[in-house]
Amino acid sequence: MNVKLKRVIEEIDKIEKKVSEWQDQLKQLRQQRKQLEDQEIIKSIRSMQMSGTDMITLLDGIQNGSIRFVSDAEGNMHMESDDESVAESEDFTYEKVD
Repeated sequence: MNVKLKRVIEEIDKIEKKVSEWQDQLKQLRQQRKQLEDQEIIKSIRSMQMSGTDMITLLDGIQNGSIRFVSDAEGNMHMESDDESVAESEDFTYEKVD
């Protein structure tokens, strides 16, 4: 076999192996990112210290789109509701947790 062709084939094999390893590493990093994001969400939810029914109402509102969180200029999160069933006296204002 031609020496140049053999080197090209070997180089292709080597690069394909590296690409496969990088894809595996990328997959693992994406899984790790999701786990860390999930942990951050759980940490934020637990820090709200709400009663069980209030928490269910909040999560239902987020899922159905009637409640959303908006960030102000200082980075604080504020809840806005389209639903009148959420009492306006309940001011869910939380500071950003890093």
